[in-house]
This record gives sequence, C-alpha cells and structure tokens, in this order.
Amino acid sequence: MASEREGFILAAGKEEKPLETFIFPSRFSQSMAWWKKQAKKHEPKKAEMLTDIQAIIEFLEQVPKDTETLLPLFKQLEELEKERQVASSSLIPTNLHTQEEALDKLLDQYEFLQNDVDINGIRLKRIAEEFLHNLGKADLKELQREKKQKWKLFW
Repeated sequence: MASEREGFILAAGKEEKPLETFIFPSRFSQSMAWWKKQAKKHEPKKAEMLTDIQAIIEFLEQVPKDTETLLPLFKQLEELEKERQVASSSLIPTNLHTQEEALDKLLDQYEFLQNDVDINGIRLKRIAEEFLHNLGKADLKELQREKKQKWKLFW
C-alpha cells in the first residue's frame, strides 16, 4: 500500500489520489463577467405612452361603476354600525354577522379598485418620466429641470 503522502486509502482498500485544484485567472475572470452581460440585456421597458394613457382613460371610465357598487355597501355598513351601537345584546351577534357579509363584499371589491389605482399610478409615473426624457431629447433642458423639480413622483 502507498504511503499517506501519495494518496488516501479508502475503507475498501483502494487508493485514491487527492484532487488538485488549478485556477486559471483568464477563465475565472471571463466566467465572472457573464452577469454583467446579462444585466445589460435586461434594461427596463420604456413606457408606451399612448398605451398607458389609453389604459388610464379606460380605468377612469370604469371608476364610476365601481363607486356605484361600493357606495351602497358602505352605506349599509354605516347603518349596521349605527344599529349595533344602540342594539340590545341579544341582537348584536346578528348585526355583526350582517356586517361581516357586507365587509366581505367591500373588501373584495375595494381590493380590486385599490390594485387598479396603484397600477395606473405606476403608469402615470412612467408617462411623466418618458415625457421628461422627451423634453431632454427635444433640447428643452430648462423645462425639463423645472418639471423634475416640481414633479417629485415619490408617491
């Protein structure tokens, strides 16, 4: 059997040499730069101003229909809460079950409305950013600086 310096002796009695590791600097640096190439390929999509504007218009036209659905539910919830405050203890559980049904409907419908508002807010920010970019391309730097100062877009 070989000495311990030459290799390892396994339980089955076979000898195995330790693996040697070679680092080739040229290959290492090339393989590490792959992520830089990938990052450049995935630039954020520019705003399609016309498409975003049309989507916001469509959303705003839909909002009155959403409020027509939500307002009666809120009024019902308001009435139920007023009744609960003056109701006898025996009627409170029934009142709370009715409030629960109204709240279930409200939360579902309001969640959809809130999501739509958030999405259209993002669209509006993209439109404003694209507008500022277009001002720069049209060499209207002063107006671009003024609008960047005024429009913080932190919301």
